[in-house]
Order: sequence, then C-alpha cells, then structure tokens
Amino acid sequence: MKKLRAEWFITFHPQDVWLAGKFLDCHIVSPEWNLHWIEFKKIQWATFNISQFEQSQIFLLRELDKRNPDVARVYIYSVKARDYKVFTFTELWEAKNSKGWIKIF
Repeated sequence: MKKLRAEWFITFHPQDVWLAGKFLDCHIVSPEWNLHWIEFKKIQWATFNISQFEQSQIFLLRELDKRNPDVARVYIYSVKARDYKVFTFTELWEAKNSKGWIKIF
C-alpha cells in the first residue's frame, strides 16, 4: 500500500474489529478514480478453505464479481511457500471441493 500511495493511489484499510460484519482488507482508488478491493488471506502450506471468509465477505465478493469481475481480488499467501497467488472470488468458489478446500500451491 505504501508503494501505491507513492504513485498517487488512495489506499484505505478499514478497521473492522468492532463491526458485526467484516469488510475487505484494502480499498484502493486509482489516480483515474477507479475503485478496487483486496482481501488478504494467509495459509500455512498449500490449501485454503473457503470457511476462512466471513459470511459478509462472501456476500460482498460475490456481488462485486457479479457487477464487475475486475475490481476485487483475493490474495492468498503461503507461509511455507513464501509466495502468494491472486484470485477472483468466483475462481476460488468454483475450485473448492465439497468440504470447501482448494489446492493453491
């Protein structure tokens, strides 16, 4: 976010500790006034479970993907791999198995 601010992006991380519903981790406004949203998730190794999302996040990410699939992304970071991958919520939702697990790495 610091690098984005240096390029004249507006970034905002809402504090959602006291909120009943969790919002997304980062809101970004480009210099051209385009809006983007990012949700960050961390995994220990290679798999992610969709249950790591709050219900309010699932609702919001589905709605954003439906309206404009280019504005919201989910970044998943693996501690063991020391790497991250970026997804749309729809990609994650469609890749999950019957128990909600997704192989990321």
